Amino acid sequence: MKLLKRKNLWIFTLVGMFVYFSFLHYQTYTDYTVLKKDEKIYTEKIAYEREKQAELERLDQKASSQKTVESIARSSLNYLKEGEILFVDGDKK
Repeated sequence: MKLLKRKNLWIFTLVGMFVYFSFLHYQTYTDYTVLKKDEKIYTEKIAYEREKQAELERLDQKASSQKTVESIARSSLNYLKEGEILFVDGDKK
């Protein structure tokens, strides 16, 4: 009788351990899949931000040229060179 109880105890223990480790494996797998999805999303965001940064750097280089600075000053600030005359369109508001 004692031998049968010990045998049942070992079987219950092994079944319990199997269920516990199966649950741990399932939890680990689900966490892993969520992290993989997050990694993909963040990788795409990083690529998008790098493209945006490259575009801004290109615009910065373009904007720092003397011609660009002069054209912005002429259009926005009505900057005139010596001897030039400013034409104002009366129909424009």
